[in-house]
Amino acid sequence: MGKRLFVLALLMLAMGAGSAAAAEPPAGPAASPAAASAGPPVIHESFTLLPCSPSTTLGMEGCAEHRVLAEDHRINREMAVIYRLLTTATARRHLAAASATWLAYRRADCTSQADTYAGGSEALVAYVECLVQADGARTVNLRAFYKELSQGNATAPAFP
Repeated sequence: MGKRLFVLALLMLAMGAGSAAAAEPPAGPAASPAAASAGPPVIHESFTLLPCSPSTTLGMEGCAEHRVLAEDHRINREMAVIYRLLTTATARRHLAAASATWLAYRRADCTSQADTYAGGSEALVAYVECLVQADGARTVNLRAFYKELSQGNATAPAFP
């Protein structure tokens, strides 16, 4: 964990970000820009997946990263179903914009929560655990949106 933060700090300094940003989590995910015009928004995480091992801090981060990727995959499947139910290009653009805004909020919120552990080895674990929780809440919201969109639609695809 210490080596990873050291490398991150060096990268931040090299980019001119200053030492205060060294403890900040890696760049967050983004909805694919091409997906906004050609299909549903898709979450792509920027982190390098670590091995899962609950016996070390780095391993705990890896376990949480595996859960984030699983939740992101679920959200991507849910977004694809919702995208298909939207009937206008405007509604699809709004969905893409909402997705991008939600991803920015998720990153900012989880960065803020991880600040509780700034400078410590638990900071990135707290950040990634927050991502898992945020993804779970997003799934609840998407399920409610799907129910509203599919109400009275006998041919609506099943929600993942």
